[in-house]
Amino acid sequence: MLRGWGQNAACYPGPCQLNLYFHLRFCVISKQESLHTVKLKMVLSGALCFRMKDAELKVLYLHDNQLLAGRLHAGNIIQGEEISVVPNRSLDAKLSPVILGVQGGSQCLSCGTGQEPTLKLEPVNIMELYLGAKESKSFTFYRRDTGLTSSFESAAYPGWFLCTVPEADQPLRLTQLSEDASWDSPITDFYFQQCD
Repeated sequence: MLRGWGQNAACYPGPCQLNLYFHLRFCVISKQESLHTVKLKMVLSGALCFRMKDAELKVLYLHDNQLLAGRLHAGNIIQGEEISVVPNRSLDAKLSPVILGVQGGSQCLSCGTGQEPTLKLEPVNIMELYLGAKESKSFTFYRRDTGLTSSFESAAYPGWFLCTVPEADQPLRLTQLSEDASWDSPITDFYFQQCD
């Protein structure tokens, strides 16, 4: 049920299913011992793998070290890039902070550190960010579930969201949401498909 893209909404893992994936691979076990509670934390052995589509069903794919959103490339249907996903353990878990990577997690999406955000892929290992003690806000996005889709707000630049544009084969970018959305507004909602 979770593997196909199909036209049926049940084919898309919703927020509860995505949280279940994290729960199955990242959980906290408590046990009572003497007069105090000892918490044992289990950690991921590797990143979770998903493919992403925007709300208009354009898949994210890698081209010239840049994530683009499209449907066909050179006449072929695009399968989509495998997106590595880990939670950011240094930030408040209630905000669903995640780090997103490509190429097996060898490069991660970053908003940069300038005055304005600049979305780019940086050669940083996703598991090093996951296991590290730093907050890594420039690599972190707060996942907000909106029904069957999720949006991703930059932790380093509040109010800036990952987005695509209606035209195909354009780069993934960041946008600030506006009140007067029109037909050509950026698309900030994404579906997930678990990798095979």
